[in-house]
Amino acid sequence: MTINNAHKLTGWQLWQAVTGTTSYTPNKSHTFETPNKTWRVWMTCGRGKNRGTYCHLSTKIQLRVTYSDGSKGGPLEDVAHYRGKANEIIGQYQEVI
Repeated sequence: MTINNAHKLTGWQLWQAVTGTTSYTPNKSHTFETPNKTWRVWMTCGRGKNRGTYCHLSTKIQLRVTYSDGSKGGPLEDVAHYRGKANEIIGQYQEVI
């Protein structure tokens, strides 16, 4: 499934577009595609100070390695992980490091 302009949707809107439902099972993930990447989306619940429903997104990325002597190494594969409240716009989510 390809979703254009996913960055303009809220976490709930994306979840509904991908799954067809507004209910979720915590930590159960689904995949979707944007024109350039394949993404994984899942929901979690926060407790205490972080109470609420959170939407998570992750995608594979390529990193270039630069060694201390300035030489360049081959690309490494990594994962970019973003998280935010499910009722916020995805484009405003913060990267989880």
